[in-house]
Amino acid sequence: YALVFCDDVYYKSFSKQPLPDGVTFTQNDASLFADESVAESTAPLGLLNRMLGKSGAACKVADDFIVDKPLQLIFVTTDASSGQANYRRNLFVAGKNSQLDFLLHHLDLSNSEHGAPNCNNIATQFNVDAGAKVNLYLCRQVHAKNFHFENATVSLGAKAGFNLYHLAVG
Repeated sequence: YALVFCDDVYYKSFSKQPLPDGVTFTQNDASLFADESVAESTAPLGLLNRMLGKSGAACKVADDFIVDKPLQLIFVTTDASSGQANYRRNLFVAGKNSQLDFLLHHLDLSNSEHGAPNCNNIATQFNVDAGAKVNLYLCRQVHAKNFHFENATVSLGAKAGFNLYHLAVG
C-alpha cells in the first residue's frame, strides 16, 4: 500500500489504493494542526513547525487489525519547491493489538546543484496502543545542499512494541 505526496500535495493517482478496511487515511486533517502533541517540542524547529505547518497525513489502524503488507507514505520533493521550506505534520495511530510495518520515505528529486536549497521540517507523532506492534522503516534520500529536520515522538501503551530502522542517503 502506498500513499504518495509530491511537494506536500497528496496524489491519489500515484498512490496504490485501496487501503485495507482496517486502515484509515486523511490528508491535511485539521486535527493535525490543533493537536499540540504532534509537535510538542519547544525547540526552535518544533516551534516553527507548530506555527507554520500546513500539510501532512493522519493514518489510523483499527484495534486488532493486522496489516498484511507494508504501509508506505512517500513524500517527494521536486524543483517546484526549490528554495522553499516545507512544514509537515504526521500523526499515526496503531489501535490495540494491531500490527503493521510502516515505511516513511522522503525522496528529494530536486536539482539543488543549480537551484536554491529547500528545507523540510517534519513533526511526526506515533501513538501505539496497548499490545500493538509497529516496525517503522524511515528512509531519507536528500540532496546534499538541502536540509531535512525531523522530530518523531512515540507514545507506547502497555505491552506495545515500536522498532525504528533508519537509512539516510545523500
